[in-house]
This record gives sequence, C-alpha cells and structure tokens, in this order.
Amino acid sequence: MKLRLFDLHCDTALEAFDKKLDINSNSLLHISLDKSGDFSVYTQVFAIFSRHRRDPEELWKNFFLVRNYIDSQIPPQRRETEEGFDPNFGCEEGESSAVRPGFSYILAMEGASPVNGELSRLEELYKAGVRVLTLVWKGIEAAGGAYDTKEGLTEYGRALVRRCLELGIAPDVSHASDRTTAEVIELCAEYGFPALASHSNSRSVYTDSPRGITDENYKSIVATGGIVGVNLVAPQLAGSKCKIEHIAAHIERFLELGGEDYVGLGCDFDGTAELPEGIRGIWDLYKLADKLGQLNYPDEIIDKVFYANGRKYFDRLLK
Repeated sequence: MKLRLFDLHCDTALEAFDKKLDINSNSLLHISLDKSGDFSVYTQVFAIFSRHRRDPEELWKNFFLVRNYIDSQIPPQRRETEEGFDPNFGCEEGESSAVRPGFSYILAMEGASPVNGELSRLEELYKAGVRVLTLVWKGIEAAGGAYDTKEGLTEYGRALVRRCLELGIAPDVSHASDRTTAEVIELCAEYGFPALASHSNSRSVYTDSPRGITDENYKSIVATGGIVGVNLVAPQLAGSKCKIEHIAAHIERFLELGGEDYVGLGCDFDGTAELPEGIRGIWDLYKLADKLGQLNYPDEIIDKVFYANGRKYFDRLLK
C-alpha cells in the first residue's frame, strides 16, 4: 500500500524560522520534505504559532515574517486555495528549494491574540492564505477559555467565530475548554460549517490530559461533518512510556464513536519534544500505518485516517 498523508497541524514553520533551517532538507526538524518519500501525496497544514502572552502587535508582524519565510523555501504556488495549486510546479533554475512532487500546504494561525480585537484582520489573514484559526492556547484569553479553564466563549469570541465562519476560516477548538469547544461546535452547526479540532486526542482513552476531546463533543463534531486530528504528543496520549499503540488507541476510540470519515492526523510535529517511542519525525509515520494494519484495519480505513478524511474536510472548506 502506497501511503498518502494529510497532516492537519504542525508547528514546524516557526521552528524552522527561529533556527533558520530549510523545511526542504534538514536534520533537526520533525519535518523535512526530502524525508517524506513514503507518501505519494502529502499536504501539510503549517500552523504559525502565536507565542502565549506576547504583545499582539509583535505577534501580528511575526506571523507574516514566518509566512514569508515559508514562501521563500516553498513557493507560494504550493499553497492551497480555492483555485488549488499547480502539481507540476517546479523551481526556477538556480533556486535552492527542491519541492517534492505531490506536495502542497495550507496555512493556519495558532492562537487568535494577533487579531487583537480587530475583526477586519481576519480578512487580511484569509487573503494571506490562512484557512484555520486556533482560537485559544492556554488560560482565559480574549476569545474564551482554554483547556485549563471551565470558561466558554466571550462575546468577542463569538463575534470572532462568526466572522471566521462567514469568511471560510475554520475556528479550531484544539486547546479550547470543553465549554468553549461545545459553543464553537454549536456555531458551526448554525452556519452549516464542519467543526475542526486539528490536533486533539480522546479524553476517554487518556483521562489525565485535559487537552483531550470528550466523547460528547466528538460526536457533536461528527454531526457537523467535521474532523479531529490525532496528535503525537506523548503526554497527551499516554504519559510516560508512550508507544505507537497508544496513538492507535485514540484513533480506535474515535472510530468506535462513528468516526470512520471524521478522524485524521494532526501530528503537532515540532510542537513537542516528547514523541511516542519509535516516532522521530514524518519519516516514521509508516509505523503507525503498520500498527493499524496489525489491528486488522483495512487499507481503506488507514488511507482515510492518513489522508482521505483530511482531504475531504479541506475540499469542502476550499470549495
């Protein structure tokens, strides 16, 4: 089986920018395009992280610096929009970037603080290629409560979510509290918009992680036609001695809850230093596919988890 990959979330862009590394080829990041040969087709959502509690105006400027840094390495023709991307696009003579065939990317902003109360900035982000906005990160923020609180959306947060939905930017509930998550899903349902948790795991599988999605909220996400991307952050999967079978357990739980078409991967590469045993980066993901095969999941289901469900979500979003 030739694998395809659609990864709903990574923080590699900011890591590459900070360390001045090339996403195309490097030995330090979890993602290096020259090591992604296991996948015949590969789409990556590059989330540009808005560092917690920093000055919002500084974060706004930094977002575009990182976006431009990605574009300098991966030509923006590879950025997916409603018009799609050119799969035959190659580098001009003399360019150092060597983008692999079948690769494209989508931009996300992780943490809404750079919007800084100016909803018109969402239009700027949309024009810049952003299609996902992770609303909160930690604590009580302007948009609402994160996973470590019991707070829901603020009045401003509701306005923010509504404007995202109007524009076609997915309001991402990863990092959100249970209440914020439920309220965002309700708004998504109101707008007929598929809900998204780009990099979250199952609370019922690992109860010690408050970042997990409850079964109730997951079923509500499924009802909207949305998706949850399972992340590979060991402390959110199983704690110490986390192995590949723990990733599979979270996927299996979502499948048990009717998620055959509504679960994918949101690996959170370079957003963590604690990956499961045996996973060092994108080049080791085939081991997860092998594990699912050993659990008697057919190739069709494995492809849905690795690629087709994410593709379907964004095909709907980008239509």
